[in-house]
This record gives sequence, C-alpha cells and structure tokens, in this order.
Amino acid sequence: MVALRKSVEGETPGGKSSEPAGSGTPEKAGRAAVRGQPTRDEIASHHLMDETRLTGGLIERAVYTGDERRRTAEIARQLVTAAREDPANHVGIDAFMREYGLSSEEGILLLCLAEALLRIPDAQTADQFIAEKIASGHWDRHRGHSDSLFVNASTWGLMLTGRLVKLKETQGQN
Repeated sequence: MVALRKSVEGETPGGKSSEPAGSGTPEKAGRAAVRGQPTRDEIASHHLMDETRLTGGLIERAVYTGDERRRTAEIARQLVTAAREDPANHVGIDAFMREYGLSSEEGILLLCLAEALLRIPDAQTADQFIAEKIASGHWDRHRGHSDSLFVNASTWGLMLTGRLVKLKETQGQN
C-alpha cells in the first residue's frame, strides 16, 4: 500500500517522480490533478504489482463528492437522451443494436452467442455452437428493415451463413 500511495502522491516505488520528464509545468500538473488521471509512469509502475494491494489503493481513491456524482449523472443523462432523440444518427453498431435488440429472437440469440463464446474453451466447440445458433435464426425477418448499409449487409451475411450451415447439415445426414 505504501508503494501505491507514494506513486499516487507523485513518487514511484523506486523513489523517482512519476511525472514524465519536462511535464512539471503548472498547466500539465493542474490538468492531471483536475482529471484525477494517473500519469503514464504511474501506470507503468503498477504493471506487475500485486492485484489485491493495487485494487485496495484504487478503491480508496474512488471517492466522489456529491457534486461530482450529480455532474456525472447529469452528463450520463444528457448522453442517453441525445442518443435516443435522433434515430437518423444511429449508424454502425448503434443501428445494428437497434435492429437486433433484445426484443427480437435473433437479438437474444446474438447476445447468448457472444456471452457463450467467452466461456467456450476450444475452437471446435465454438465453431459448432456458432453454426447451431446462426442456423436457428430467422434472419430474413430483418432483411431491409434498416436504413444502414452495415446492418443490411450483416443481415445478408447472417442469412447466407445460416442457409449454408443448414445445407451442410442436410448433406451430412444423407
């Protein structure tokens, strides 16, 4: 804990300053203090540190005032409101998430697939699981629903993959 506290106060475990060379200007020091962000040297000094000691020190640092919590909540609220207000700006992954939300079977299927792939240890099992899930989706329900080229191309890719997997399965059974 002592090493972490020293590095938080601007000194690394080796006794050296955690500020990069030439960064001792009041402007840079003030910017780091206002944002509460660690310097590159501070992060590097913690690279191989015992995780329990490090997280304990970080938890102690993560104390926010009521005003900071209120400002954070207000910024989050503004971001969510702005994202929801203008559906025309939903492109890329935002448009994909809208098309394949959790209100659709295929959205739930994709979520289950992503979550399960984090836990599957080998490639063969993962490939089999992907094939099974993609083949079971009704991707054609989503064809042309979005204004996004990305979403429509993804839908066609999922439809084609699902059909190829089903074709392979039927050929394997003959």
